[in-house]
Amino acid sequence: MAHMVIQGGLLVQRVCQAVGLGRATYYWPMMDWARPDAPAIAALTTLVAAKSRWGFWKCVDRLRFDGIRGITSGCGACIAHSS
Repeated sequence: MAHMVIQGGLLVQRVCQAVGLGRATYYWPMMDWARPDAPAIAALTTLVAAKSRWGFWKCVDRLRFDGIRGITSGCGACIAHSS
């Protein structure tokens, strides 16, 4: 989007409308979403390696029982090890 605004000289409103996003998305700072969840992702990856037959929610319940918070359904660790 920034390329279209800077290089193309288009208005932010038009670019956001063309790609179907709100203007606040253009101004929101980029964030590494995996960083806050790194400890939970590492714990989930370790658990899935040890208990490969367990499903995602059983792993999440076990980690929550162990006191590890921050497990989200969008984490890449479970998707990468589920096959």
